[in-house]
Amino acid sequence: MALVIVLALTPSVCAINLGAEHSYVVDDDYEQNTIPKSYNYKFTIDDVYEGKRLTLPEDMFVAKDNSLYVADTGNNRILHLTADGAFIKAYEAGFSSPKGVFADAEGQVYVADTGNKRLVKLSAEGEVIKEYPRPTSDLISEDISYEPTKLLVSDNGLIYVIVGKEFMSITQDNVFMG
Repeated sequence: MALVIVLALTPSVCAINLGAEHSYVVDDDYEQNTIPKSYNYKFTIDDVYEGKRLTLPEDMFVAKDNSLYVADTGNNRILHLTADGAFIKAYEAGFSSPKGVFADAEGQVYVADTGNKRLVKLSAEGEVIKEYPRPTSDLISEDISYEPTKLLVSDNGLIYVIVGKEFMSITQDNVFMG
């Protein structure tokens, strides 16, 4: 009898299971509202690269070719990995706690080198092309400690940077735009 009840209830349990293509958000009245699932988990990257295990990774960027750039903050490096997590290259340019990474269509890598209070632009081979220290502007309060944590480079070349609670944009020549 118990087996019959379980089998009878199974289709209704499956019917209310929204499956892998949906998630939900809770509104102000604590009602669950169905939304499309925002991501699908595939695998965990927790390997040893060049003798060091990932330590305190802070950011990841997915390039147009689906390769990954990981800010391996605790090891003061940026890792370039395949979409499956296989090692391609490590970028080390005297970083100190890098917390943000972005790669453009040409393969140039931008790094928010938080501990060194700068942004760095690298070639695809890892050579330093340009360093971006704190931009000079009367509009930037002296109270702001310039420790960039995240960044994005737009198609027109503007660099958008998060510094503490501030959000700023600078040009490729390190001119403060706002």
